[in-house]
Amino acid sequence: MNMKKQINEYSSEYEYESESEYEYESESESEYESESESEYESEYEYEYEYESESESESESESKYLEEIGKIPLLSQKKELELAKLARKELNAGCSTALEQLIKSNLRFVVSVAKQYQNQGLSLSDLINEGNLGLIKGISRFDEKKGFKCISYCVWWIRQAILQAIADQARCIRCPTNKLAFYNKVVKTYSKLEQKLKMQPTVNDIVVYLNSSEKEVEEALKNSIQPTSLDAPILEGEDTNLYDVLKSETSPEPDFKLEKESFFKDIKRLLETLSEKESQVISLHYGFGCKPMTLEKVAFLLKLTRERCRQIEINGIKRLRISYRKKLLRPYLCQ
Repeated sequence: MNMKKQINEYSSEYEYESESEYEYESESESEYESESESEYESEYEYEYEYESESESESESESKYLEEIGKIPLLSQKKELELAKLARKELNAGCSTALEQLIKSNLRFVVSVAKQYQNQGLSLSDLINEGNLGLIKGISRFDEKKGFKCISYCVWWIRQAILQAIADQARCIRCPTNKLAFYNKVVKTYSKLEQKLKMQPTVNDIVVYLNSSEKEVEEALKNSIQPTSLDAPILEGEDTNLYDVLKSETSPEPDFKLEKESFFKDIKRLLETLSEKESQVISLHYGFGCKPMTLEKVAFLLKLTRERCRQIEINGIKRLRISYRKKLLRPYLCQ
C-alpha cells in the first residue's frame, strides 16, 4: 500500500489545545492539574501530515505506522469508560484498559514527533520518547476533570520529546524551557522569512514574539548546534572536517605553485649570466640553498670578499636590463 495513501486513511479525530496554550517549562503535576479546565475547552481537529514515499520512511517506521493504523480510535464515551476501568485495574495490578488507551493514541504521538525533526534525533527516536510521555500522561490522567485524554497527554508527549532532545541531541545540554524557546524563535524566523520575503531582523522577531532583544539574540546564537571535527561529512564516508578545513599553519596551495614558478624564472635569468655571477647571486640570496654571507661565498669559491661583492653587483646590473626583468615583474606586483 502506498505510504501516503496508508496514512491518509488514518482518521483525524484527535482534538487538543493549540500550541500557544502550552508552557514548556518543567511544571509539577499538581501545578498542571490545578490549571483551569477552561484551558482545555478550546480544541482543534488535527490533520496528519506525512511526507511522500519518495522522502522516505524507513522500512521499520513504515511497518510501525501500518500497525498503529489498524488500531481503532476511541469515542469520547469509550475513552471515559476505559479511563475509569484503567484506574481500577491499576489498583488491582492489571493494565488491560490502560494498554488499550495507550494504543489508541499512538498515532497522535507520531504527528507530534514530526514537529521536532531535524534537531539531532531521528524520527523513530522521537516517536519512542513521545510514547514514553504518552504512557506517563495516561497513567496520570483524571477523567473527572472533563477534558479529553489526548488534551492532557499532549503536554507529557512534548515534554518527553523536548527532554530527550536536550539530553541526547545536543553536545552542550540545554534546559528544556530554554530549548522550547529556542525552537519557537527558529520557527518564527522561518515564518517571518517567508512572509517578508527577506531575512528577518532581531527586532522583527522581538515584536512578533513580544520578547526581549537579549533573549532572542541568545536563542539565535544557541540554536546553532556545534559540529564535531571528527564527525564524517557524509554518512558512510571517512572524510571529516579535518580533511577539508583550512589550516592556519600550512601555506596556501597557490602559494606553493607561485613559489615554484618564481624559482624557475629566476633560474632562467641566472642562466643568462656568467658562471661566477650566477654562483655568487644564487649562494648569497639562497636560490636552491640557504642564504650565505659574502664571506662564506668567497670562502667556497676561493675568492676575496670584495671580489665576490663586485661580481654580485655586476650580475644584478645585468639582471636589471629591461627585457630580462619583465619575467619577474608579475611577482613584484604581488
